[in-house]
Amino acid sequence: MIKYAVLDDVEQLVVVTKEGDIATGHYNDNCIILNYYGNKISKNFNIDRVWDELNIGRRYWKELENKQEIDQDVIILMLESLDGRGGYKRDNSVNTFDEKDLRTFLNS
Repeated sequence: MIKYAVLDDVEQLVVVTKEGDIATGHYNDNCIILNYYGNKISKNFNIDRVWDELNIGRRYWKELENKQEIDQDVIILMLESLDGRGGYKRDNSVNTFDEKDLRTFLNS
């Protein structure tokens, strides 16, 4: 079972697994764009540098031309692209992309 959180970062939706894998999704006025990061978020991340650290590694993206909103199907697609093993369980105790919630999730 892969534990994950869905975090709202105002401009985009962020999906993070317990292992620190991360994907983002946003609507660009035409379709949903997904980004997958090769680097993981470390448990001792610096919130001011997290995106810089993620962008150092590889980043993959995918356009979902038939989607205009991020729904549960898109979230599962994001998780399958990060992990691929299946069996996902959402942690609803965190829901915003801020330092406190992210630290709580990654270190619990």
